[in-house]
Amino acid sequence: MLIFIQISFALMILFENSNAQIHLNKTNLATICNCGPMNSSSINLNYKKIETIDPDTFKGLFSLRELKLEHNNLSSIHPTTFTGLTALLYLFLGYNKISSIDSATFKGLTSLQGLFLRNNQISSIDLATFIGLPSLEVLSLNSNQISSIYPATFKSLRFLESLDLSYNKISSVDPTSFTGLTSLSTLSLPSNQISSIDPTTFTGLTSLQGLYLNYNKISSIHPAAFTGLASLGWLDLSSNQISFIAPATFKGLTSLQRLDLYSNQISSIDPTTFEALTSLQILGLSSNKISSIYPATFAGLSSLQGLWLNNNKINQIEEELFKGLNSSTYINLESNNITSFNKNALIDLSELNKVCLYDNPISVQFPAFLSNICSMNPNCQVYISSKC
Repeated sequence: MLIFIQISFALMILFENSNAQIHLNKTNLATICNCGPMNSSSINLNYKKIETIDPDTFKGLFSLRELKLEHNNLSSIHPTTFTGLTALLYLFLGYNKISSIDSATFKGLTSLQGLFLRNNQISSIDLATFIGLPSLEVLSLNSNQISSIYPATFKSLRFLESLDLSYNKISSVDPTSFTGLTSLSTLSLPSNQISSIDPTTFTGLTSLQGLYLNYNKISSIHPAAFTGLASLGWLDLSSNQISFIAPATFKGLTSLQRLDLYSNQISSIDPTTFEALTSLQILGLSSNKISSIYPATFAGLSSLQGLWLNNNKINQIEEELFKGLNSSTYINLESNNITSFNKNALIDLSELNKVCLYDNPISVQFPAFLSNICSMNPNCQVYISSKC
């Protein structure tokens, strides 16, 4: 008992020093985590100023299912630190200073379902790093320094459902980077430096429901880039440098419900670009350079509810521009250069309840005319003098 009191007192003094760093070992583990008996299923060591961990610290904790080590000062992890933790389900290592991971670090964690390595300084991943994690479902590698991904890095993760690689420095993606991820439902690659996508990069990702490629440097998309992604529900290509979209680019995306293309360099749209997107509900095309749109460009979007065309250079709205948008409730045309608006352009849109026309020349010239453009629907509101 006296020894325990002495250790506790020493640690209390240590924590009072804001610059103090902790070397975690088997002796001080219980005191630092304040987690009671060492047969517990969860150990929380977040925010403990841990700098190093003795390889034997967690030895014998066969019942451990969750281990949290986030917001510490770890720069490296001994490859045998987690050896024997066969019951571990979730391992949190985010918000540290880890720069590299030995290929044997996670070996034997056969039950692991979630691995969180976000907000570290990892620059590369060894090909064998994730081999031996047959149960892994969630892998978070966002906010690191990763510049490239080796071929087949994740190939062994057959049950992986979510992969987050956002906020790294990835400039190119190997065509085989995601090979074998047949269970993957979410792939996040925003805020990298990707400039192009190989047409086979996403081949085989038959379960993919969310693909996020926003805030990159993509200037063009191969027409076959999304071929086979029949389950895809959300595709985010916003905030890139895309100037042209080939007509067949979205062909086969029959489950797609949201498509974000805002903040690009798109100046024109082929009239067949969206014709196969029968499930699409949200289409974002704002903040581009679109000056004109062919009539019936949106004709096949029978499920579309919201259409964002604001902050472009559109100068006229023709009669059949919105033809087929029978489910649409919202159309945003703010901050364009509209000087002409056909009086019948919205006549068949019975579900429409909000039209945004603020900051257009026609809004100043003919406000009375515009206020009646969707009079067929008593619930429809036209915003002329203010934003929606």
